[in-house]
Amino acid sequence: MTSQASHNLAALAEAAFHRLGDYESLVFEGRTYRSGELFDRACRVSSGLVKLGISSGERVVVLMANCPEVGITYSALWRAGAVVTPVVFLVSPPELQHILAGDRRGGGRAAAAARDRRRRRSRLAARARSRGGLRRA
Repeated sequence: MTSQASHNLAALAEAAFHRLGDYESLVFEGRTYRSGELFDRACRVSSGLVKLGISSGERVVVLMANCPEVGITYSALWRAGAVVTPVVFLVSPPELQHILAGDRRGGGRAAAAARDRRRRRSRLAARARSRGGLRRA
């Protein structure tokens, strides 16, 4: 691992997976997730994000309640070279609108949210786009 790679969270996570192997790493709502499954999902999501145009250095807002997809999404974004911008899922619609609209100053171009918040996020993202605050990825 090069010096630069050792400072990359995605590279560190991948090195840990290869060093420790596949093991039970997470239990959520009665289901056990293995490290290999989580690693594989993060790799597939990362590949999809890159195909959608997410590139190194771009900020992506992540708005999710506590669930396995949070870690998968963070890992996927790190693998794509993106910068995770975490947002607490309890923010109000006006607060989220402000975050998304303000994101244009920082170069952000996408948002990730859990499935159960999709409709609310879509409405807010559409509203922010109409005001020039969020571009489609």
